[in-house]
Amino acid sequence: MASNDRKDLSKSDKEGSSRKRGMSDICAAQNLLRDAFPVRRYGKVEAAFYEAHRFISRRVRKDFTIRRVRSIWEGKARRIDSEEMDALLSALVEER
Repeated sequence: MASNDRKDLSKSDKEGSSRKRGMSDICAAQNLLRDAFPVRRYGKVEAAFYEAHRFISRRVRKDFTIRRVRSIWEGKARRIDSEEMDALLSALVEER
């Protein structure tokens, strides 16, 4: 019976979890980038990357490359800096 009690306990812990799951910064940045620089507006993905690079690199202090834009676009970036997120938010506001 002891083994059954352990299984019941583990099930109740998983079901009763009140932890909310939010969107990660990487997914949010990916969505912002795709919304702010849509491919349909620029014609090609590379043109959207170039425009995103031009816009964001002026607003961040670190070296922001086209390769960084591609990693955010594909969702492969390991982290998103707050400066980058702020630049993406301002790009979305200016795009609309």
